Amino acid sequence: MTTKPPTIRVSASGIEAKPVLMNTAPEPGIDWPALSKLPTFQEFIGSIADRPPDLDAEQFANEYAFKLAAMAGDTELYERYAQWHQAQGRWPNETPNGNLITH
Repeated sequence: MTTKPPTIRVSASGIEAKPVLMNTAPEPGIDWPALSKLPTFQEFIGSIADRPPDLDAEQFANEYAFKLAAMAGDTELYERYAQWHQAQGRWPNETPNGNLITH
């Protein structure tokens, strides 16, 4: 009769579990990918930089926003966009984030 070898146990160490946070407020910050989907934001980015022909307007807006935000900070770039959005006057019932203003 042969004896059974001891059970092999495998475990991971050095990896911390990330807690699941349900029903909590999202981390503060600007959602650049969501803004980059808006034609108004794409137009704003197009007004301050020339888009290379190999990128569509959304890709360019997203990449350029991340680069500018990294250099100047999220709030500074967003404020520039919000001021530009308001100065255009073409979207009086819309926030810079694309939400309708209801009175």
